[in-house]
Amino acid sequence: MSVQLPIQTIETTDTHWSYRHRVAAGVALIVIGLLIAAGQVFQINMEGWAFFAVLAAIFLAWGLFTRTFGLIIPGGVLGGIGLGIFLTGLPVGGASEFITGGVFLIGFAAGWALISLLSLFTSDRLAWWP
Repeated sequence: MSVQLPIQTIETTDTHWSYRHRVAAGVALIVIGLLIAAGQVFQINMEGWAFFAVLAAIFLAWGLFTRTFGLIIPGGVLGGIGLGIFLTGLPVGGASEFITGGVFLIGFAAGWALISLLSLFTSDRLAWWP
C-alpha cells in the first residue's frame, strides 16, 4: 500500500506584476525593437544624444504609466546624459575643455533633478533619493 501525497500547484500569476506592468514592459520592448529595426532599414544615423533621449523617454513614460519609481531612475540618468551630450555639441566659440566638461555635468545634473521631481508622480512625497 502506497501513500499518495497531495500535489501542490504553483500559482502562475505573480502578484507583484500586474497586468498594467506587463503591458507596459511589452510595449517598451516593442518600441525599442522597432526603433532599432527602423534605424537599420532606413539607415538612420542617430546622433548620440538622440539615442539617449529616446531611451530616456521610453523609461520615463514606462515609469510614469506604471507609477514605478525604479524606472524613473534610468530614464532620468539617460536623459541627463543625452542633454549633456547635446549641450556639449552646441557651437560655443572659444570654449575650453573645462567649460565643455562643466556644461556636460550641468546637463547630467538636470537628469538627476528630474528624478526627484518625477518622484511626486510615483509616490505621495518628494524623494531626494529612493
